[in-house]
Amino acid sequence: MLTLLEVTADNYEAFRKINLDWDISESYTEYRDAWPDLKEWIILKGKRNIGILIFHEIKKRNNKASCEVGIYLKKGWRRKGYAQESLVYLEEKAKELNIHTLNWSTEETNIASNKSAIKCGFKFKKSFIKEDETWNMYSKRI
Repeated sequence: MLTLLEVTADNYEAFRKINLDWDISESYTEYRDAWPDLKEWIILKGKRNIGILIFHEIKKRNNKASCEVGIYLKKGWRRKGYAQESLVYLEEKAKELNIHTLNWSTEETNIASNKSAIKCGFKFKKSFIKEDETWNMYSKRI
């Protein structure tokens, strides 16, 4: 069973103390500037931090909204079903925010992420070029 703790402007300093493979404060401030609607959650398995979830680029049109999701799991915690389990939580949060479509983008060369998107019920939507790399976008209606 996973626990998800929301990261906010008020509590992200406390999360910096959690042993991460990345600096959450850097992530938080860098992405917060780019995406003011960013929402982040720390994924805990027991008391161990195993990753982070992100909603960003929330777009609203005609009373419906979509957003980009990010699921980042630490090495050693991948390929164990935690992305799927985390996505259930994200879908519940999305419904609370009146978001009806989730998008998952990943580098074409990231085979594991492409497979996870499909395993989590996302459908291939399109490929695009970003910073000289080919990316794939997957979409899921909830």
